[in-house]
Amino acid sequence: MIYHITTPEIWKVYANEEQYEASSLKEEGFIHCSTEVQIKPVLERYFMAIPEICILYLNEAILGDTLRYEPSTNDEIYPHIYGSIPKKAIERVVYIKQPFTNLP
Repeated sequence: MIYHITTPEIWKVYANEEQYEASSLKEEGFIHCSTEVQIKPVLERYFMAIPEICILYLNEAILGDTLRYEPSTNDEIYPHIYGSIPKKAIERVVYIKQPFTNLP
């Protein structure tokens, strides 16, 4: 299982679509994701000013060869998805408000 963090507003745009795309796909060529142990540091680095987030739980097997683990922040290896996320790969969507607790 890997995770993608987004906001409820962005998720609503794609909630009824067959595919999900983060803006980073167009801007950087991939969608940023995290492993379970990386969620908290990512939230602390990038999402502390956001009152509510959504965490998409993603099935790695369904993502296939679009999923790559690559060096990123501080040379730590992060999962990146090179393409849209098919809705069938999203196993769960969890909404979490500040303070961010009940993390995976």
